[in-house]
Amino acid sequence: MKYIPIFYKEFLTWFRELFGSSEASNEIIWNNENCLIDNKSFYFQDWFQKGILTAKDLMDDYGYFLSTGRFKDKYGLNVNFLQHHSVILAVGKINVQRNNLHNRSIRQEIITL
Repeated sequence: MKYIPIFYKEFLTWFRELFGSSEASNEIIWNNENCLIDNKSFYFQDWFQKGILTAKDLMDDYGYFLSTGRFKDKYGLNVNFLQHHSVILAVGKINVQRNNLHNRSIRQEIITL
C-alpha cells in the first residue's frame, strides 16, 4: 500500500470520508449495542488493556482492517483468526448501518427538492 501514487491515496481518503467510515472508525467497539457478535455486545479485556478501543485501532494507516497476523504483531496478542474476524465483521456492521442511514437521508433530501 505504501507504493500507491499520492492521487489514489488522496482519492481513497476522500471517498472514505464522504461515506462516513471515519465516523464509524471512531466509535467505541466494547459493549456497543451496534457492534455485535452472535447478537451480543462484547468486551475483550486483553484487547482493551493493549489500547484497543475503537474500530480505528483495528485498521492500518489507510483505513483497511489489519490482517490477523499484522494485528498480532502490532498488539502482541494471542488471537485466532475466528475471533479477530468476528470483531471485524461486527465493526463492519456499524459502517453498513451508518451508510444506510446516510443514504436514506440523502434520498429523503432529494425527494423533498
